[in-house]
Amino acid sequence: MVSKKSLAVSAAIALSIISTGALAQGESAEADKPTTVTSPFEHEAVVIPLEPGWQMANTLKAGDSYTLQFLPPGQTAKNFDQILNVTTYKGAQRKATALKFMETTKEKMLGMKEAKVDWNIISATDPNDVIYEYVFTGNTTFPSQYEVTRVITGKDGLHTVVHHRPKASVTPSEREQMINSVKRISLKPVDAKTKS
Repeated sequence: MVSKKSLAVSAAIALSIISTGALAQGESAEADKPTTVTSPFEHEAVVIPLEPGWQMANTLKAGDSYTLQFLPPGQTAKNFDQILNVTTYKGAQRKATALKFMETTKEKMLGMKEAKVDWNIISATDPNDVIYEYVFTGNTTFPSQYEVTRVITGKDGLHTVVHHRPKASVTPSEREQMINSVKRISLKPVDAKTKS
């Protein structure tokens, strides 16, 4: 399992914002092909195109939320320098849009004591599809970290895509790679005839 401490900041905030979720089933694919995360939802599946060599490392269920974790080649859940988390919160779209989720997350993070948070909105022109990044440092409980997050409002729930690095600084090329990884995620309509 991936270090809980390194992911605790965003996970704790996300769960405190919306306490609903989704149950999905991950289908691993070959490394150079997209992995489609299918679900028992009525309307959509999450399509996760992975970079070569990346693989599913873990699945986590907390209440109604369901998270799939992906790691690059040669890394393990106990030893990684980056991770991609895709979480679905079933029914959460009835409580908040992607934009509202982002704004609430920002407010909670900037209000944390004994921490410095540098926050930047990358894209928020569509209230149902937003991308933001932050650097978190200076906290004695949680380690420094950098994340790029995309939140998508779907028909069945809110979907968050978090590219996480357990360090406070990244190179321009690392940042670009992280932004591109969350941009590639898409929702695919589920054909009622083929849904199992």
